[in-house]
Amino acid sequence: MIISANNRLIIQRLIALSSSILNYSTKRNNNFKLPSYTSESTSQLIKIFNNRGEYERAFQLFDMLIKQNNVSIISLLTILDTCIRSNHIERGRQIETFINQSIKWKDDIRLQTSLIKMYMKYQMIDQDKISKLIIRTKKKKQSIYSS
Repeated sequence: MIISANNRLIIQRLIALSSSILNYSTKRNNNFKLPSYTSESTSQLIKIFNNRGEYERAFQLFDMLIKQNNVSIISLLTILDTCIRSNHIERGRQIETFINQSIKWKDDIRLQTSLIKMYMKYQMIDQDKISKLIIRTKKKKQSIYSS
């Protein structure tokens, strides 16, 4: 495989980020110090762990984002996908509660669509639940109805 200069830089950056994230905690005086990373780079790592089937590592990284108050829409969508792939429906419900507590995210169509997808996979959704999720969104677009 031929790797161009641009791809090589991206690969080197991902390797550096992943190795530093994997060793993210250092213990000092019984306190754990968590480093700050952009939510974009951690979302990418969650996606990488998800694709590798390393679901627990993805959940640990997402928990770190919550502790740092650095959660983004992309990280939420990615962790919901992790819940679907790993059959962690209870974790998905916890994330739904987390989403619904936030004014910023509770009306986001992409998140509501992902929640519908998660519940439909496990056949844990009925017409009433779908209606509530759709009504909760302010803007009703075609994409949510066709999920």
